[in-house]
Amino acid sequence: MIKNILNNNQPIKLRFRRFEFKYHLPDFLANKIMADLFNYMDWDPHVINRPDRSYQVSSLYFDTAGFGCYYEKLAGVKNRKKLRLRTYATSFESETPVFLEIKGKSDAVILKDRLLSNYQDCLNFVTSGQFNSTDRMSSQEQELLKEFLWLKDYNCLLPKIMVIYKRKPLIGRLDPKFRVTFDSQLKTYPANQLFFSDKTTEVFPQKVVMELKYNNTIPYWFHRIIQKYQLNREPFSKYCQSLEAARRHFFHV
Repeated sequence: MIKNILNNNQPIKLRFRRFEFKYHLPDFLANKIMADLFNYMDWDPHVINRPDRSYQVSSLYFDTAGFGCYYEKLAGVKNRKKLRLRTYATSFESETPVFLEIKGKSDAVILKDRLLSNYQDCLNFVTSGQFNSTDRMSSQEQELLKEFLWLKDYNCLLPKIMVIYKRKPLIGRLDPKFRVTFDSQLKTYPANQLFFSDKTTEVFPQKVVMELKYNNTIPYWFHRIIQKYQLNREPFSKYCQSLEAARRHFFHV
């Protein structure tokens, strides 16, 4: 069994099918809501031993030359897919774990498939367009890789931008599949390969994106929290917001 890169005692989940709702919050309100959530939720095991109960999420997003994925999101296309490389590391070595991810939306349902690889293989893939290390993959993983490569080549997708943020995750005490995450310190920079840079642009300063992730129903107590704080669900694409924050690098405006 593959172990999670954030906590060696936790298995990696490679396929997701769920609903996701997002809320934009100022810092102070996010802290108040989090305090209430601890009546029903606990820290995700991935962060329980981390001093600040958070981990870094870094993603290299792909798009067409004309930013078709960006404009599909703005247009509200109900069925769409996007590609990204994602890591939870804060530095790169040849064996640093990196996920190849296909994230799709089918009406209101979020679908995500991911394949665990490493930095060196992904770096070779980004620079050459070829993915060579397939001998240790299962047949299911090879099929996922074929789909990733087909989507990339068919749509002429290229790496465009890095998006980085800090995530604090909570899980339901009775239903561990009910998750609430708090994403903050969102920053971005143009990138055509995986690398970390000090020259970043802030995307959502002093704000937090709270994401609700669930499979079946929202617990009654979460509805009470929504009512208590008069929360309004709002669409938020970290990729689109990052492109717009760094638009001088991409758009002629």
